[in-house]
Amino acid sequence: MDQGRLALVARPGNDSLTRTPETTSSENLVVEKREFFLVENGPARVVETTEPRGSFESQYRSYYADKDNDERKKGLTEYVKAQYLADKLDRVERSDPGDFSKQFQLTLEARKARRGYTDLQGAVAAIRLETLFDRLPPELRQREAEEDRNADAGNKPKKKRTADYQMQVAYATEWQYTVVPPAGFGPKGLPQNVRANAGPALLTEEFSSDANGTVHAALRFDTVKSRLTAAEATEMRNQIAQWRDAEPTLIQFEPIAQALLKEGKMREGFQAYRDLIALHPKEALHHLQIADALLQAGLGEAARDQARLAVKLEPQSALAQHTLAEVLEYDRVGRKFRAGSDYDGAEAAFRVAQKLDPDDKAITGNLAILLEYNHEGRRYGDGAPLKRAVETYRSLTSEQLGKQGLKNNLAFALFYGEEFADAEQAGKAQNPQLNALIVACEAALKGAPAGLAEANRRTSGDDERKQMLKTAGEMLMNVRHYPAAADLMEAGAAGENASRTAGLAAVLRKARHHEEIVPAADPGGMATQVVLLLAKPEVSEENVFRLSSRNAQKVMNAEDPDELNKSLHAGRAFRATMGRTGSSPDVALDMVLQVMETRVEGTDASGYRVSVTMPGGKKLTLFVVKEDGAYKLLDSAEKPNAIGLEILDRVNADNLDGARPLLDWLREEQHLAGGDDPLAGEAFPRWWTKGKDSDATAMKLAAAAILVQTQATAKEGVAILEAEQGQTTSETTKLNIALALVTGYTNLEEYDRLLAVSSQLVQQYPESRRAFLDESWALRALGRFVEADQLARDRMKRLPDDLDAMRALVLSAEARADSALAYERARAVVKSGNSEGMDKNQLAWDALFRGAVSQQDLETALSAAQASQNNGNVLHTLGCVYAEAGKTKEAREVLVQAMDLENLAEPDGPFWYAFGRLAEQYGEQEAAIADYERVTKPKKAVQVPSSSYRLAQNRMKGFGTGEKSRASTK
Repeated sequence: MDQGRLALVARPGNDSLTRTPETTSSENLVVEKREFFLVENGPARVVETTEPRGSFESQYRSYYADKDNDERKKGLTEYVKAQYLADKLDRVERSDPGDFSKQFQLTLEARKARRGYTDLQGAVAAIRLETLFDRLPPELRQREAEEDRNADAGNKPKKKRTADYQMQVAYATEWQYTVVPPAGFGPKGLPQNVRANAGPALLTEEFSSDANGTVHAALRFDTVKSRLTAAEATEMRNQIAQWRDAEPTLIQFEPIAQALLKEGKMREGFQAYRDLIALHPKEALHHLQIADALLQAGLGEAARDQARLAVKLEPQSALAQHTLAEVLEYDRVGRKFRAGSDYDGAEAAFRVAQKLDPDDKAITGNLAILLEYNHEGRRYGDGAPLKRAVETYRSLTSEQLGKQGLKNNLAFALFYGEEFADAEQAGKAQNPQLNALIVACEAALKGAPAGLAEANRRTSGDDERKQMLKTAGEMLMNVRHYPAAADLMEAGAAGENASRTAGLAAVLRKARHHEEIVPAADPGGMATQVVLLLAKPEVSEENVFRLSSRNAQKVMNAEDPDELNKSLHAGRAFRATMGRTGSSPDVALDMVLQVMETRVEGTDASGYRVSVTMPGGKKLTLFVVKEDGAYKLLDSAEKPNAIGLEILDRVNADNLDGARPLLDWLREEQHLAGGDDPLAGEAFPRWWTKGKDSDATAMKLAAAAILVQTQATAKEGVAILEAEQGQTTSETTKLNIALALVTGYTNLEEYDRLLAVSSQLVQQYPESRRAFLDESWALRALGRFVEADQLARDRMKRLPDDLDAMRALVLSAEARADSALAYERARAVVKSGNSEGMDKNQLAWDALFRGAVSQQDLETALSAAQASQNNGNVLHTLGCVYAEAGKTKEAREVLVQAMDLENLAEPDGPFWYAFGRLAEQYGEQEAAIADYERVTKPKKAVQVPSSSYRLAQNRMKGFGTGEKSRASTK
């Protein structure tokens, strides 16, 4: 194009050169109007309309003159695929190239363009700058390489360019973006505006949004002039290369509801989701969005309900099935991969999603990860379907695994599935290779020497080698290949933990799989059987009965069903703790059985005491008897009662020599309380002294003092004590009987009798803490609150500021359901100066019954938690106060922590109340009611007024429901 050149104009009288006119960059403008229509889920629809002006317009008119030109269509298709990550070019239109009365336009449309994308949590449109500079000469779009500045291909010095660059024209390219968000979405902030130079050229970027949430962006590159000095050209090309290499500019949107949730406006956020559901009642998407939000908020069950409803609305939606699977990976309070997760349901939903959208490899990747977990939530744990996990990983290519960050997963799944040869091959295929895994595989396949040799080949330094061997040894330990694990760990012992590692190796060298251990048919073997049972997630009554003696069976039959069920599931706590720490319960049990020390005392005639010392110093004491030629478990020292029945049987059979060792052994386990209170502690140590030569009556009374300690046997113990009460003349015996009866009456909930005995004890020992607490409890249980208050005040007259009396006043107010009075009294305790963390916790708990909590109440709850760290009950109170105060995020975090401390796979009644209160704060009334209905009523009437059950009932009344409604729904 002849612009800016000297020319001789042929006309009369003209003999000088004239410079031809030059167009400005604004006259040579190409405007691309790029409209992104972000759909509710998936790739965007993009419409690009190009309007060339100046010299470019004639080029466009000429180039696109033939509407049906296949080469042009192919080029445009490749363009939209590269520019917008589109599947294809769905529409192309252009105005009439021969109609010069109208601006020429070229319109392209791609209906599935991944340069814009929407998922449940957000939507985004990406702007990449590379093609904004495509009208520049190629050499001005690339950074000048250092080696090219001074040398040509023959390594000869190159002369530095001094000549100007001359482009054909100065021009500008302008992209005008209009990004329309999906319904219910709003901008998530805007990118910064930009004004920057590249030599004389100018780049500007401006962003704005309108009232509808649509984002507008104008990006303009202006060369300003067509002729550049060498220095200007160098500056331009280096800056443009930097812009081309930069990360894309992201225009992001988020659900308006999600933005509200992030601001802490939980009720408003969830209402926004519900409004979208109301507007689109037949669409699954918004149910999926609220399911995800509910899950993050800790309402796992409500999330499941919403996800299942979405699947019901659109059963052929891969997104709905995929989301349901991900929701089911969490338990009912939003903890991922826990005992309460629905693993089978998640797998089924993933597989349906796979069939519906086989091209979405993320579904397959997520399914494979799920299959690495067992139903207790342990990765690679026993029972995990690792063969199915391996099969699923193998269905993905290396590239597909890499894109999802799963390139190493197949090798580890193979290893923990004990397919060591394949695991080693997979480990060697990675870059970098999985050295520790390969060493472990070599040791597992060929023995420890092979593993050690492999480690030597793969390392150059001693520290690196030791670390590799230690890691490989730990991996072998986790698959229970103990001899090889021991050798590798011993060789890898180093640094501060060297002695610990060496000690662990020594234990592993002797460890055996607990499944292979056959307990000896002797009292010591009984201890092994008990330890094995305690490690099981659940134990059947039949199995326990088979191990138990006749008296132990009698106790089981009389025990409260809930307490018995809790005992049968005691192993869950052990396994849950192991799961959270990533440890294997089987490995832990193998090592415990190896290192535990067992000491056996006794004979077949006397029975046996079996003392077991566990790692860490924890002790377990068991009592074993021989019945019908087999050794049976009689009792433990933790909560003895069957041993009392056995003592009675022996005394009644005139076998005093057989009863005496049992009494002596238990006396060594139970000690006199000591301290200032003469009545403190259990009655049994008062009755029995080791080695005492007592008669049958004394032994029966000692046995009775054992029996009253638990509800299951208290009735038999009380009967013996009451029969003897009127016979004895010994004041010491009378006192001991009274103390034992107090325990028995308490366990039997015979409060009239408890009051009669405890009131006499208070008269005899007015300063006794135990006697006071027993009488106070009896009066409250009988509903005699005025007398209970007077009892406390009388004690405070004798002992001013007595903490027990002040606490009793609080409990009395709670028992009569006087929330305001309980709160004031609890506050007085905290202000007394000698209160403890438990008193602050009590005050915070009482605040919940007043209908609202203050900032001071929250500070009290926090102070209680700090004073009693890692106390699940105190953290539960703090979580409830957080929930009442509307601090839902903090409440959820604390409640989950408390459940973990309590080893709860699912919430119990008090936690259901807390999560119900969270649901109510979110405006999720149905979820709240469902949670409140799970809060069970305390069995003891005196406990109801201050219970979570009462709090739940108070909330239910606000919904127009309550006990009657609750009973009718069952």
